[in-house]
Amino acid sequence: MEAALKKVRLKEERSNAAVSAAAVSGSNSSVENSSRMYLRLRRAFSNTQETLLSAPLSRSSQLLSKITLQTATNAHLLSKMQKVSNSIQVCCRIRPLKHSEIITQERVTVEPLSETEAGCFDQKSNKWRSYIFDKVFGPDQTQQDIFEEVEPLCLSVVDGFNACIFAYGQTGSGKTFTMEGTEEDNQWGICAR
Repeated sequence: MEAALKKVRLKEERSNAAVSAAAVSGSNSSVENSSRMYLRLRRAFSNTQETLLSAPLSRSSQLLSKITLQTATNAHLLSKMQKVSNSIQVCCRIRPLKHSEIITQERVTVEPLSETEAGCFDQKSNKWRSYIFDKVFGPDQTQQDIFEEVEPLCLSVVDGFNACIFAYGQTGSGKTFTMEGTEEDNQWGICAR
């Protein structure tokens, strides 16, 4: 854009110099020279307008081609990532204790052990068992944290790929909260984001 403006200024300076030279020379056919000068200035102005008008369009077309290329690259990388890490990923979200559970002093029976491991207390054997997942979200993780994990999957759907997020668990385990969320404290779920 700056280069186009410099060209315009240079053309204007040349045109002004030509007008000054014609005025100083005092030629006999000043009407004819003025007419030619007017036509040159008019062409220079038209060229300047075209240059200025085409600069934003060419810039926007460059940006559009970059976006198209980036979208294709993202889709290719997502496809590669899914092939490497299998098409199905199993994640576990551990909800915090509810207020009523805290009051009645319920025992925590599921805890995150790492980013990929959750521990569950088996009341029958009175022992802790560990389970491995692709990702484990602890009770302290927010709706935003969950969305950031599945955002590439959501974007691939927008780009035309098939994908599914399947929420499974017993009643009250937080499936609807994770998927839909609440308006309260801007805790929107995956669908709303």
